[in-house]
Amino acid sequence: MSDSRFMWLWLRAHATPFYDTYWVERGLKEFEVIYKRKPFPALANDAQTKAHIEAAMRQYMQKTIVHFGEGRLNPSTIAWVMWKVEEELSNVIA
Repeated sequence: MSDSRFMWLWLRAHATPFYDTYWVERGLKEFEVIYKRKPFPALANDAQTKAHIEAAMRQYMQKTIVHFGEGRLNPSTIAWVMWKVEEELSNVIA
C-alpha cells in the first residue's frame, strides 16, 4: 500500500479495545448475519450463566480446526461455535 493514511483509517475503523479480540468480534457480526439476531438472547444474564458460556466456548473452541492456509478461526466458524454453545446451554439450563 502506498498511502499509509488509508492503513490508519482502516486500523481506527476496525480497532478493538482488547488484544486478540478482532476475530471474535467479526464472529459476532457473522452470527448476526447468519441467524438474523444477536447470540444468547434467551439466556439469563447472571454470573453462573456467563461462567457456563465461557466454559462451553473454551470446550468448543478446542474442538474446532483452523481451515488450511488461514492460520486462525474464521468468523463463520466462530459464529458456529456460538450457536453450538447456545444450543447446549439452552438444553442444560431449561
